[in-house]
Amino acid sequence: MDQSLYHVVLDGETLGPYDKRTIVGMRVKKTLTNESVLIREDGRRFTVEEILRESRADFDPGKSGTHSLVKAAFEAEVVDSARTSPLPRYEGVAEVRVQSDVLRVAGRLRGKDDRVKIPLGDVVHARARESDVDLWMRGGAGKLQPATLRFTSPETAKELVRLLPGATPPPAELAVQRVPMPYGVVVGVASAVLAIVAVVLVLVLKR
Repeated sequence: MDQSLYHVVLDGETLGPYDKRTIVGMRVKKTLTNESVLIREDGRRFTVEEILRESRADFDPGKSGTHSLVKAAFEAEVVDSARTSPLPRYEGVAEVRVQSDVLRVAGRLRGKDDRVKIPLGDVVHARARESDVDLWMRGGAGKLQPATLRFTSPETAKELVRLLPGATPPPAELAVQRVPMPYGVVVGVASAVLAIVAVVLVLVLKR
């Protein structure tokens, strides 16, 4: 990954400098948009979209060596992963490569560089959901293990799914398990539970 440092122009303030990995993470978390302005150390200005496009252009699948096996490379965060999933929940931004026979994911795990290679045949189901890709993979205990990757854009998420032709859309019973509960519903449920607990405590204390 490019080792250049960039300042970020955000809400009229200049922040940083940050390396490209951090900037990609900020884009994934939607702190930055594709139109956000970056200033490199040499004073040249870029948008986040230009930096991401430049990164993809630098990747040449036609190069010799292991790169010749790679169909595409992306940057994403592993935002959710089952405990027994073959895909660890890496820290920050990970590199995702689709190779001819495996899905290779590399990132930082407990402060050390790590990588896994998941056979494409083990990726049973996949779907794009806005900027997220939900995967169901063969794993321990003979059950399909879910994980979710978050990309910089919905288009990138759809591209990864397109490159997994053997992975089918998830059946309804699996799909519903990965649909996040809206924040408002979570707050409402939590408030209702607290109210019930408060009423019970009042009744107990009045005895």
